[in-house]
Amino acid sequence: MAAHSASAPAIPISLEEVDPLPRASYTRLAGVWIRQGGEAVGVDALETPATILIVKADATSFDGEAAIKQGRIEVRPIGVKGSVEKIASPPGRRPRQINGSDLNTRYVVWTEVESVDLGVSPWVLFAYDRKTGMTRKLTEAPKVDGRTPPPPPGYTGPVVAGGRVFWAQVGGKFGAEAVDIWGCEIGNCLPKVVMRGAAFPAVTSTELYGVRSARYEGVRDSRRITSATISKVRFGGGEPAAVKQVPLGEQDTFTGFAASDAGLAWIVGRKKSPEEQRMYLTVTEDGNETTFGSSANGGFGYPVMTDRFVAWAETSGNAPGELGGYLYDLESKKLNSIGNTLGLYGIEGSGDLLGWQESETPQARPEDIEYVIVRLR
Repeated sequence: MAAHSASAPAIPISLEEVDPLPRASYTRLAGVWIRQGGEAVGVDALETPATILIVKADATSFDGEAAIKQGRIEVRPIGVKGSVEKIASPPGRRPRQINGSDLNTRYVVWTEVESVDLGVSPWVLFAYDRKTGMTRKLTEAPKVDGRTPPPPPGYTGPVVAGGRVFWAQVGGKFGAEAVDIWGCEIGNCLPKVVMRGAAFPAVTSTELYGVRSARYEGVRDSRRITSATISKVRFGGGEPAAVKQVPLGEQDTFTGFAASDAGLAWIVGRKKSPEEQRMYLTVTEDGNETTFGSSANGGFGYPVMTDRFVAWAETSGNAPGELGGYLYDLESKKLNSIGNTLGLYGIEGSGDLLGWQESETPQARPEDIEYVIVRLR
């Protein structure tokens, strides 16, 4: 499939019409069952060479209300020499669940929340130094007019780049909350705003990207949002520079963003009528754009992008239940399906590493779900 220019119409896609990723195009490296004994296990990030970040939590109990167990993290090497790194949590804390994480060869960063309500997110940001074995608290969510802030758009966690960490943070005034991207040096964290009026932080080898919008500026008026601007700034500082303006209709919503040295990918939900909504994922590389459109009332999950591919989940109830998501190969320009069960969102990637969830049963019970990790050939 050749790349399309910016003026090309969206390519309609549906899982039943896309060929599965050929078995000959990848090497399976590992499988991780997401229910191990009494623990729930999630694969939150991949790193090249083949390393996975595992988040663990005791099974949440329900006796009239949800009870949070303390999340735990470990780093496992896959197909390379090395031992499992079990990351110690600082003592003296109330139980929290881990809701976002990232890693590189030196650091692991993650946020934890005490709440079980997705609309409330009093997060705390931690970092683990893989060289020294030390875990430290970096910062925590500020109050907004004395109240717990809502989560930032996209429910994105922190991203790590070299010795820096970046995250989206809600502030301002209650009822007119602002969203900014903050950052700090992990070794000496003095948080500061890196990109104002921005959310969806993503990093490449040299730059931080974010999505800026009047929606995130904390303005109380009801002005119509007509666009979002993808901007970038170098890690060393400076003013953000606009890269791409994404037009938005009156009921359009920017729902996902990813970046790599190869290009950018973003998702916009578009209300076609009161009865119909579609989602559009756009990939830009080498000055060209390719846009994929969902089926009617279809949904695309958060995108993952490396220099090799873009991958995202299909969340619609209209697609067949035996499929899960999409992989667009930036080298071959081919689109394939990945996974085997609709609505399993755990897609991750790094370099030529790709991970997705599969289920042994159509019901996708936790005990039947395996996280598959492969290397693309």
